[in-house]
Amino acid sequence: PSGGFGDAGLFMNKTGGSQIGTAGGTLSLDGGDLNTASGAYIVSAGSQQINANAITLTGGTNLGDNRAKIRAAGNQTVTATGDITLSGGSGNGVSRASIESGGSQTVSAVNISLDAGTGASDAGAFLEADGNQSITATGNVTLTGDANALNNEAGIASEATQTINITGDLELAGGGGSSAGAAMITAPTQNITVGGDV
Repeated sequence: PSGGFGDAGLFMNKTGGSQIGTAGGTLSLDGGDLNTASGAYIVSAGSQQINANAITLTGGTNLGDNRAKIRAAGNQTVTATGDITLSGGSGNGVSRASIESGGSQTVSAVNISLDAGTGASDAGAFLEADGNQSITATGNVTLTGDANALNNEAGIASEATQTINITGDLELAGGGGSSAGAAMITAPTQNITVGGDV
């Protein structure tokens, strides 16, 4: 989905239900470029399972609420046989790219890249879980904060136990400016294994 004129998305509104989405190619969400709400969403009021060859979320480029988001109120499993790429937008509004779970979250891919974007105040790229979080990358994981805006962060976060297994390298790069955005991996309890360089 792409947020062009107003929001675009797939919504499962039954509380306690289950949403299953499968894309044979690349699943792409683009937050759009309007001055009003023009986000792109895949949202479940219950659990959620997303499968694709690759997953790309890109925040928008204008003044409105131009988010790109995959969200489950319950447990969430997101699997890509290729890469997962989240990029915050460049607009002056809310242009975050995020995959969020209100329960546990399991994310698997080859390479996982989170780039905060260059928006004026509220961009960013996030993998977030209210419950336990399991992240597996058979390649590399890269988080890049923005050099210009403090809120433009790249983050992987859990409110419970976080387990991250990376076969390749882990790179965290905060922005270089005086008001730079951070690149962070946070949780109360962490188990992080990296096979390559950090």
